[in-house]
Amino acid sequence: MYGFGSPDDFPVAFTADAFDYGFGDVPPDDPIVVIDWGFGDVPPEPLEPVVVTLDELPDDGGEIIVISADWPIVGPYHVQLIQHFTEQTFPDVGDAPGAYAPVLLTELNKVMPRGSPYWCYTGIKPVLPGDVPGVYMSDGSLAFVLPVVPPGLYDIKVSWGTQKYPPPEDSADSAVVAHVFHSSITISQALRIIYRNRSMEQWRIRRRFPMHFATGAKAAGAEELLEGPGD
Repeated sequence: MYGFGSPDDFPVAFTADAFDYGFGDVPPDDPIVVIDWGFGDVPPEPLEPVVVTLDELPDDGGEIIVISADWPIVGPYHVQLIQHFTEQTFPDVGDAPGAYAPVLLTELNKVMPRGSPYWCYTGIKPVLPGDVPGVYMSDGSLAFVLPVVPPGLYDIKVSWGTQKYPPPEDSADSAVVAHVFHSSITISQALRIIYRNRSMEQWRIRRRFPMHFATGAKAAGAEELLEGPGD
């Protein structure tokens, strides 16, 4: 039984156990979304993510990218790259549901277990100073590993959710399918990918040394360019 004001024309995907959107609610188009913005509710402010990375990244992937925002949960998140002009998604959904998550360590420097290598998490911090140990919230920094992608301009799509449903019997990875990522945000033109070259690798390695080491130029702008033949 649905309460007063609930819609009576649910899509086919709804079942008898569907969420009851009551008086004043506006049911979403997607039946798996159960965030209830009821009568008088004030939805949270929209996220304003900031991508912390270099201006240009190599096409062979492997770089750890950090997105700073007031993320609603610690995780898990799915992160995908979308070619800005062709709208092609990377990684391909048929191959992987998202980019790999970087390895996270516990306070004892042990690898933190996770349900799937494609589940990305934010860093954590105590809910309040002096609060109960082991109770944490997101620190606002979400990290993922840049996949191998062709050169171009890319949007970043971040998805998250909290609902779990029984996975299909023929599912190869029940952990991934069981978690429904019903909310998402897309950061337009967030990454520029270029063909990797030897100089970029050299600069990246040199930047790992202390500043007082005479490693040579650590970025393109620090290189000494010749003005002409014989210079």
